[in-house]
Amino acid sequence: MNPIVPIALAVAIVAIGIFVSATADSLHPFCVANVEEREHVRDVARAAFEKAFNEHIQNLFEAWMRDDKEQPVRAEKGFRKSLMAYQHSMQYATKWNPPLCQEAK
Repeated sequence: MNPIVPIALAVAIVAIGIFVSATADSLHPFCVANVEEREHVRDVARAAFEKAFNEHIQNLFEAWMRDDKEQPVRAEKGFRKSLMAYQHSMQYATKWNPPLCQEAK
């Protein structure tokens, strides 16, 4: 497995956690300084999701080329799981809408 894939997936998981916790009621509400910061964080998260998804799909194909046992079923299963994670992550990024810090007070 490409050593970058687990790192990218970990980044994506942390980002998803931030989005989920930001939309849920929390004792420590998350806020952003301005709209530009909100969009920047959203763009960074989307780019991370995109990169992690791309690298994972590449890894699936590389694994298929190395070992064709039970393929393409294994590749399809991995693709479906990664696609679901990617789509959900992108949806969270779109829905993520923390208040401006002056509004959160």
